[in-house]
Amino acid sequence: MDVSPQQQNAPEAHILIVDDTPVNQRQLSQGLAKRGYETRSVPDGPQALAAVRSTLPDLILLDIQMPHMDGYEVCRHLKADERYRDIPIIFISSMDQTRDIVNAFVAGGVDYITKPFKFEEVVARVETHLSLRNLQRQLEQSNVELGRNIHELDTLRIIAQTLNQATTLEEATQSGLETILILLDAQAGWLTLIDQLGVMRLAATYHLPPTVQDISDLEGTCSSCKFRRGFRDTILTEPTIVPECALLQQIYGSSQHLPLHICMPLQMEGRPVGTLNLLPAPERVATENERRLLRTIGDQYSATIERARLFEDVQTLATTDPLTGLFNRRHFFALGEQAIRAARRYNRPLSAILYDIDRFKRVNDTYGHSVGDQVLRAVADRCQAVLRQPDLQARYGGEEFVILLPETGPREAQQAAERLRQHVAEPAIETDGGAVSVSISLGVAGLDEWGSLTLDELLKCADVALYESKRNGRDRVTVRGCRRSEMTSMSA
Repeated sequence: MDVSPQQQNAPEAHILIVDDTPVNQRQLSQGLAKRGYETRSVPDGPQALAAVRSTLPDLILLDIQMPHMDGYEVCRHLKADERYRDIPIIFISSMDQTRDIVNAFVAGGVDYITKPFKFEEVVARVETHLSLRNLQRQLEQSNVELGRNIHELDTLRIIAQTLNQATTLEEATQSGLETILILLDAQAGWLTLIDQLGVMRLAATYHLPPTVQDISDLEGTCSSCKFRRGFRDTILTEPTIVPECALLQQIYGSSQHLPLHICMPLQMEGRPVGTLNLLPAPERVATENERRLLRTIGDQYSATIERARLFEDVQTLATTDPLTGLFNRRHFFALGEQAIRAARRYNRPLSAILYDIDRFKRVNDTYGHSVGDQVLRAVADRCQAVLRQPDLQARYGGEEFVILLPETGPREAQQAAERLRQHVAEPAIETDGGAVSVSISLGVAGLDEWGSLTLDELLKCADVALYESKRNGRDRVTVRGCRRSEMTSMSA
């Protein structure tokens, strides 16, 4: 149904009448009131300015010739103040000279009516300018919404670019969190993720005190803490302002005024992933538009985290031995070739150790393959505990393992191998079948200076040394040289 301008403006339009003639005041006020407008009348300029400061009108009918301050000056005062400059001002005056009319428009008026006025003409012009004012407000609001939408799209675009560049879970969590909180103008925040055991853990922080390392043992009663502890009856599904957050009480102290805490649950196809938590700047208020934006960001972030997790899982499957957790043979050779090139380029020492578990078949035959798997894991773990951070250990096949030791010559590698042998031998390994004692035989090969030796040739030397350890009684270390002449004799 179409709505006339009068019907559209009357319910909310407030008109200020400024005229020093009581008859004019009465005629305009009563007539406009009958049309549904709310009116106020004042007799001079100073009272007009006070009335505007008291209650903002939607339109002003302004006389020119008045005591104390004429209409031109009143208009100029209002237009000089950004709070009032958009109020439409219609001059109503007996001054009908062209100069007078021009001065009214120069002062900032939107229209000019000469006295004696015809009331229907006044109403028509009032309705026209109120309609224009309403259209102006709608346009301003549209511009504000358009600007907000553009800002939101830019925010989402930048976040999407950052998240799409993340190839590891660490990049997705820390870099993603920092980007999101900076673009949302948050003063601090943190990310929690559900691990493989279903426990919510702190994954990344932004501008939190360094003492905050873990929240897994918090016993807070707020919604986010209940969500974290797995209370599915209080699970959050929307961005939520969390009152009396236990984590903030721990950080800032319960006696202080706590900052606003907004918790955004992260989900993937209805499955909880974690929570994105932000502390907005003190003056910020969480509007519905910001919550809607946060929901969209949460969906982006959840998808990125799941993608990074899947990528790491695939990487782990491709590079890791599932039983021991060590690198597999294929990945060892890829990393080993890099180590060989670095040692050759800088003429640095590099050694290899091959070892296997003595009489491992007897362990499987006596205790079963389940216990045998436990022994394999324990031996790998014990050796890994002795090795340095740059040393590279992998499962070579069956009960055989390989270790590459950068910056290590044959003599140091022999000492390292002896430490490995002793660490595996004692104490006995506790298994489901009881305590099992095992030993290992080791073969060591290495060079202090590099020529053109390949990784395969280095490992062949270590394999020959391992064979000698086995032949000479097991549970021992044998070192083998890797000179080109010795390689030729081995081939023969």
